[in-house]
Amino acid sequence: MARVGDSRLFYAMTIEKTKDYYQILGCDYGCDEDRIKAAYRIKVKELHPDHGGDEERFLQAKEAFDTLKDTGKRAEYDSLIGLRELNGSVYRTTKPHHVVEGTKDIYDDIKEVLKRGDSNHISGTVYMEADEREVFRNVDGAVILAPILTTICRVCKGMGGWFGKCGGCGGGGKVENEYLIPFKPKDKLTAGEIYDFKYRNLNVRLMITDGES
Repeated sequence: MARVGDSRLFYAMTIEKTKDYYQILGCDYGCDEDRIKAAYRIKVKELHPDHGGDEERFLQAKEAFDTLKDTGKRAEYDSLIGLRELNGSVYRTTKPHHVVEGTKDIYDDIKEVLKRGDSNHISGTVYMEADEREVFRNVDGAVILAPILTTICRVCKGMGGWFGKCGGCGGGGKVENEYLIPFKPKDKLTAGEIYDFKYRNLNVRLMITDGES
């Protein structure tokens, strides 16, 4: 998914983040252009005022189609609402705040990377908070958290400057990257609740806030 660049910031600021254009059209995230066109044709027949439809909903569908049919605008919108690919599917992510990583031995991660060849390996404990108004639950019930965490450099696999300066991490062996953490809570997430769960080798504690505390 594309990132919002400075040159396109003006357009990104004009999009209402609360509007989900895919849901308005009834499309899955990551669907192709033909699916978007087909979905819009259905909405036009259903919602056009000349056919007795709801004008406000028709205008929303037109706005959604005008954005998603344009490759550049769609890339900007996808980035703005946090669409990411995970395990072959496209999800809308939740960006937590107040992310704190617990103390861990980075060399344990390096040993695992070298042993298993998994450059995505990360362990330890991470604490984070998320505003209940910004937590997004996908159609399969999954909440995909997307914190920025310290991970092993994929280029040098954590070796850093041991064999010359690494172009990926500058020799530190570590980089800060967005890391996707999926989980499926049984109930609605409400302010004040704390969730403890494990994802791979990472222990996660998530607190839901009301955005005011």
